[in-house]
Amino acid sequence: QAAVRGIASYPDLLNDCQSPDTNRALAASKALLAVAESTQVTEKLGKNVIEALLAALSRSTNSQVLCNITSIMFWVAYGNRENQQILIQIPGFLVTMAKIIEGGPNKNIVTQ
Repeated sequence: QAAVRGIASYPDLLNDCQSPDTNRALAASKALLAVAESTQVTEKLGKNVIEALLAALSRSTNSQVLCNITSIMFWVAYGNRENQQILIQIPGFLVTMAKIIEGGPNKNIVTQ
């Protein structure tokens, strides 16, 4: 039986989520979301993986990319208690998430 690969196993996709090329970021965020949904992000993630996701949130202006990454972040918080602790300790995480929620559809006011 093959080992299940979590989102940390896809550094290229994590990097591509931060791309200024919307199509590239969108494809990468969709692929990572599929991995997050299938694994429910039960693996312990390194802080660098979580920071890469947050960087994607702060750099993207595309609503679908933001939606995909936000969904991944909720899977990260839901799947593993250690990941929850890392998230909460990262400066700006809660503020960034609040701005996304506050912005509502089509407002795209994400800054860090």
